[in-house]
Amino acid sequence: MRSLITKAALALGLAYPIPAYSAEFYNQTLDDGTEAILIMGDIVEGDEERFRELSIRFPHAIVGLESDGGQLIPALEIGRLIRLRGYETAVLGEDICASACALIWMGGVRKTLGRNAGLGFHASYLDREGRLVESGAANALVGRYLTQLNYSEDTVLFATLAPPEEIWWLNEHTRELAGVDFEQDQPDVANAPTPPPIRTAKIPPPAPPAYPIATLGASLRQEGFAARVATSMGATGKLHTAMADHLGKLYASDALIARAEKEMAAARIDFRSQPDAAGAILLRLSNRLVMNGLARLPQKDVNTFFVYYSAIIRSEGRACEVSLSDEGKVQLAEFRYVQALGDEHLYEYMRIIRKSIEAEAAESPARITLGPDQVGVAETAWQGVLLEAVQDDGWSEEDFAIASSAWDNPTESNRVMRCSVLKTMIPAIATMEGMAGDWFRRVYLTYVQEAL
Repeated sequence: MRSLITKAALALGLAYPIPAYSAEFYNQTLDDGTEAILIMGDIVEGDEERFRELSIRFPHAIVGLESDGGQLIPALEIGRLIRLRGYETAVLGEDICASACALIWMGGVRKTLGRNAGLGFHASYLDREGRLVESGAANALVGRYLTQLNYSEDTVLFATLAPPEEIWWLNEHTRELAGVDFEQDQPDVANAPTPPPIRTAKIPPPAPPAYPIATLGASLRQEGFAARVATSMGATGKLHTAMADHLGKLYASDALIARAEKEMAAARIDFRSQPDAAGAILLRLSNRLVMNGLARLPQKDVNTFFVYYSAIIRSEGRACEVSLSDEGKVQLAEFRYVQALGDEHLYEYMRIIRKSIEAEAAESPARITLGPDQVGVAETAWQGVLLEAVQDDGWSEEDFAIASSAWDNPTESNRVMRCSVLKTMIPAIATMEGMAGDWFRRVYLTYVQEAL
């Protein structure tokens, strides 16, 4: 039962997803027993550590890739790890792997490119208010990385000469020009060659941002900035008004700004020249703070949160499926579902979110923790409540167990199946009565924190 709860807790962690900035990592065992690590989506800061954790578990693996690119530094680190581990890389079928993703693929000791797949390169760039400006420093890092992997000067030129708005594709016709060898059949990890050593030349880290750190707070608090963000997310009418108010109050939090400044400094991100990367960090940070901060709030707020989350999951349409997606306007969609209950509910929901973020950012008040006896009582009560909910919703225990297994391997399941489980579980959690119910909602939050 705890296993089921823990898996389903992942859903609550996705209740406030951010736009599709972060890559998804999966592990699959192929028919021949070979382990495969799959990387899908945009590469961002922190993904290199997620990959490092997987690499420790699987000393021999094939790395499959599907991504339009992302941030340079984490991509280079993943590529180096791939070469150090002796992994193969593959882009198969009609998948696309471009920009930062292509650099990761270059780390493979053996590389496979499907005949209909796309692998593309272009020069590294900075986005300056919508204008793509090539970055000499970033291209230098790419050149050093490829040289470390024992690629030729021709390869470095191929990977960095295309302007930012263009892509040079690697295929059978350009392989000689690029100086890159690859296969077009299925890779065989058992016969992978011993990887050439990575040269030990020290790569200097990017210079820290040269701007006053206070610029972040000042920028976020500019008159009209919160409203512009709400507009960019697609909010209109009363929802736009509420969203602008919500964001404006969040940006006024000194504790949140301080946490965001720390994260951006660690990522070597200049807020002014890298607004998209900074926005990704701010949104991801806010998401994490919400889920952790709920454990610091009074029981009344926790209970109210679950009521609203249950309403979102149970609402008509694709509410639940949207909450599990990587779509860029997920949070806005959830606000829209709550707004359907009434404007007063929307503002209350936003208040709880802000309160959670601010509490966790300030690390005050202290998290409310439960003793072993309380946890035991809560989990025992939950088992009975869950069995009743399963029966009331017309599940057989066998069918519910099968549907719940969707959390074991999301790559082979669909959101509809996972949502069918959540539509039974979350309302049951929200309506648990008495102290046991209060305690279990806090127990559930601990599972979410572990999942995050």
